[in-house]
Amino acid sequence: MNRKIALLMGEVTGNFQETIARAIAARANELGYDMVAFCTYGSYNDDILFSEGEKACVYLPNYEEFSGIIVTEDVFDIEGMGDEVYAHLKQHAKCPVVYLRTKREGFYSVLLENKQPMKNMTRHFLEDHGFRDICYMSGKKELWDSAQRLEGFLEAMEEKGIPVTEHMIFHGDYWREKGKVAIDWFMEGRDTYPQAIICANDYMALSICEELRERGVNVPEDVCVSGFDYVYEAKFYQPSITSIFVDFPKMGAMAVDIIDRVNRGLPQEQITRMTPDLKLQKSCGCGEQWTFDDVAEMIDQNYQNAFSMKNIMLSTMEYQDAFEENEYLRVAEKYFSLMHCDKVWLCLCDEKEEGFLAVENENRFTRQVVLKRVLHSNKNADKRNFPFSRTDLLPKEFWSKDAPNNLLVFSLHYKNKIYGYLVAEMPRKTWPDIYSQSYIQNLANAIENAMVQRELSSFEEIKALYQKDSLTGLYNRRGADKLTKEMFAKAGETGTELILVSIDMDGLKYINDTYGHTEGDKAISKMGAVLQSAVHEKEVCARVGGDEFFCILLSEDPDREKQFLSQLEKSMEEANEKGGLYSIGASVGFARSMETPGMSLLQCLQLADMRMYENKRKRKVARGQSV
Repeated sequence: MNRKIALLMGEVTGNFQETIARAIAARANELGYDMVAFCTYGSYNDDILFSEGEKACVYLPNYEEFSGIIVTEDVFDIEGMGDEVYAHLKQHAKCPVVYLRTKREGFYSVLLENKQPMKNMTRHFLEDHGFRDICYMSGKKELWDSAQRLEGFLEAMEEKGIPVTEHMIFHGDYWREKGKVAIDWFMEGRDTYPQAIICANDYMALSICEELRERGVNVPEDVCVSGFDYVYEAKFYQPSITSIFVDFPKMGAMAVDIIDRVNRGLPQEQITRMTPDLKLQKSCGCGEQWTFDDVAEMIDQNYQNAFSMKNIMLSTMEYQDAFEENEYLRVAEKYFSLMHCDKVWLCLCDEKEEGFLAVENENRFTRQVVLKRVLHSNKNADKRNFPFSRTDLLPKEFWSKDAPNNLLVFSLHYKNKIYGYLVAEMPRKTWPDIYSQSYIQNLANAIENAMVQRELSSFEEIKALYQKDSLTGLYNRRGADKLTKEMFAKAGETGTELILVSIDMDGLKYINDTYGHTEGDKAISKMGAVLQSAVHEKEVCARVGGDEFFCILLSEDPDREKQFLSQLEKSMEEANEKGGLYSIGASVGFARSMETPGMSLLQCLQLADMRMYENKRKRKVARGQSV
């Protein structure tokens, strides 16, 4: 029997998702199962094509290879995804399937007692606070748990003989975006705020609190608010949200136990129920306010957030120049630390296979995939080009390990075009967040960019247009920046030294003003040819501005600067001897990458520029020109 349990999980960044996944992994490992979570980050601004690509991850597994499947349908925020997944599992799952907090015909469920806890919450406001003006923010009408919670509210209100009017109930969606429209709905036809707003989950309660704060309404002094689930964010919110405590770790472990019992042929009820407890906190004025005491941890988290944002920006810029597979894979390796996990397998679809990028393909992924990289947190990446069957998810030798594995799987997609998937070892301390989402999406965007460039024309033509100066044929600033970074990084790894050369052409403004810009262009071309004659085969020459040039020399010869300068002066002299309306000249500055310990690329460039300008000043003084 296959000893793997699949977890299908939406909106992976949530605290509930982390808590459930870790609990499932812990219990699964105790019983000798691997846990593989197929994750989505959710919808994006109602972009239908993006949502199609995001939810493709749940079609990736060969469910016949799993000994159990656990589904968290109520955190799928992509419209219609729950029904799609249900239909897919009905057709393909041959193992026990357990739904958490959702009831689906033919599958097992771990359900919360929803009606009675919400009834108790409503009674708390009615009896302990003596309120009569209470509004209710429900989840979606079609969700079973949402309907049960609403029923508990209505029964408690009916017991006290309090009529519930249309504008006392608002149907939300369990997320944090509907606070404003909900308050607008409650306030329709009235001048004063309700005494309390009861919400069907904590995220909607947070949205209500935030909107009330925007309107200058205090919680709990002016309006009391409550939620359901007791999530981490609600606990440390200001004020802490009165809620209904759910033991999510217990729920996750129960789901694994159900799968294990069924696999061992033991009897198992179709529905297992849990009864959560009332948790009174500051938002109703009856409980405590939780505080975050670890200031050092908060400061460190803020630093890590700023560091991650900076790396996201830098990786985005580097991906813009990545037109080939080896280039975008190099960037992925460089910024792997954003994922905060020990190991990641990068698997790309087989481009040669029929059906590659065919959106009508039910599985969306090619039958064969290629393992391109294994990225490690503590050593260099393993560069692979290993094809294997997608149904294995990872090469077979990986699954032969003795210790259980806990994995997170994400699809690599650009809108609805599927380029592969990424498998990560579940981090021990951190959890996927907006930064890891950006890492994955930036990589997918880079793959798409490379594909588009390849379709437009041959790569070499695009590369020439993108990185070469049309006037001189030398590299332009973009090409120079890219090559400089690559060569500087490689030199640092190998302990070799580079020589950076800053060159400023003399008198271009005079030529343009006196003889016209056509003649100025000829002068620039002549200077480009002269510089090209002074560099060796593996060295770089670029035009980085109107009259600004730049070279990278190799320092294999200790006299390389003298050789370069000698050849440059000789070539300029030969060019000037051929006659013409003017002579060309240049000021030059050199800087060696290792002349100061720990010198950065920027410092080296600045040093070369400074020396070039000093050389220009001396040349002007020698010619009797004003400085």
